[in-house]
Amino acid sequence: MSEMTERLILRPLTAEDEQAVHRLASQPEVARYMRFSTHTGRQETAAWLAEVLSPPDDRAFAVTEREGGAFVGVFLLKRRREPGQDGNEADMSYFSGPERWNRGYAAELLRWAKAYARREMDVSSLAAWVAAENTGSCRALARAGFTLAEKHRFDDLPGDGLYVYRCAL
Repeated sequence: MSEMTERLILRPLTAEDEQAVHRLASQPEVARYMRFSTHTGRQETAAWLAEVLSPPDDRAFAVTEREGGAFVGVFLLKRRREPGQDGNEADMSYFSGPERWNRGYAAELLRWAKAYARREMDVSSLAAWVAAENTGSCRALARAGFTLAEKHRFDDLPGDGLYVYRCAL
């Protein structure tokens, strides 16, 4: 079932999206802010897709433009599955190619995600893990009503680590 925003269509991500996803995930400027390394071969993309498509209660979306249908990126909503958690929070992730950055798509997707997660996943909050250096995403999250809740440092991650932004629904 597809979802729509003002300028975008979100449809279920499938294995058939491998080529379009690989085109994005193989770009170092895209992968540098993600929890995956730059994909050097299609087998990495196929494995990544298999991983994100397997949990039955998670949502993986291909994002396309309403006008013209161009592939924009990937949007993921994953129910939190940590010990001691009640599963009432979802983590979200989004990536697109640099040619789609600074068009307001992230803000549009964040508004949609808040409504969708509340309505379809019955979660009470959303969390976004963002590389501290990804200032554009940090600004978009803050403008959408998310607050900086945690800061994490990792030895294998350069810079200031990861920020966790949260928003109550």
